[in-house]
Amino acid sequence: MSVTADWTKRSKFPPSLVSRLKKFHQLEWEDSQGTNVNEILDDMPETLKVEIRTEMLQSLIGKWEVLENDQFGLQTALVKKSKIALYPPNECIYRESETAEEIFFIIWGKCDVHANNGDVVLSLG
Repeated sequence: MSVTADWTKRSKFPPSLVSRLKKFHQLEWEDSQGTNVNEILDDMPETLKVEIRTEMLQSLIGKWEVLENDQFGLQTALVKKSKIALYPPNECIYRESETAEEIFFIIWGKCDVHANNGDVVLSLG
């Protein structure tokens, strides 16, 4: 039995939560084959870490006009704070009125923005 399965069984999580956790781990495995990019990058020297993250995000942040003549190091600051995250389909990232402390870049897939009534007000990606 995997550590996660054992933990969820001991914690007595409701079946719906266990199902979401299983789906997340399955998607994570399909995406990265067990490689945690953030852990790999955390062990690297800062300059190498920034260079790799910049390369990973270049196709996204390179399109921002505000960063074209970046004299203040904003792009580097964004890259230094970046983390790779994976969200399964239909997973809620934030709810309306919650304070967001991150900026999200959609590398692949899509994200629908829903109003409180459930209507899709914007599709990204």
